[in-house]
Amino acid sequence: MIPSFDSLGLADNIIKGVYAYGFERPSAVQQRAVLPILKGRDVIVQSQSGTGKTCVFSLGALSAVSVKDRDPQVLILSPTRELAVQTHKFCLELSHFVTPKFQFCCLVGGDAMEDQFEMLSHNPDCLVSTPGRLQHILAETQLGLGRVEYVVFDEADRLFELGFAEQLRRILHGCP
Repeated sequence: MIPSFDSLGLADNIIKGVYAYGFERPSAVQQRAVLPILKGRDVIVQSQSGTGKTCVFSLGALSAVSVKDRDPQVLILSPTRELAVQTHKFCLELSHFVTPKFQFCCLVGGDAMEDQFEMLSHNPDCLVSTPGRLQHILAETQLGLGRVEYVVFDEADRLFELGFAEQLRRILHGCP
């Protein structure tokens, strides 16, 4: 029997978003990784491009927030501006049916800081960011990471290859 997204233990409103996005069945990596993530386990996913890794951690992110809070509860760190913007867009589309509305904020270099401060004033549930811009925002604002429950290093190998190790350590130091 081929598993469905219904069998992965996701909330109905998240499943609705998955099907609305156009997914029909979970890929092999999704079948193996989603359930351990939902159980709160640390997971490392390594597979080829196009196998559904972004969907895996996005489903985990949408499932991680149970109560709205002033501070973000999900942090997704990407090595490049382009990847962060792409991930942000995907998460927005996947969360279409989640209620109460799941708020995302994309923090990347090249975008106006004032616009990003405005987005932060809406108390996002999830930050999708590059390490450098997040550190800059943390230094300039009262943004706290003390409620973060779910952290993703998207393309972790690239994050480290590009020399972000120390920035990642400093960011994680602010998380529980």
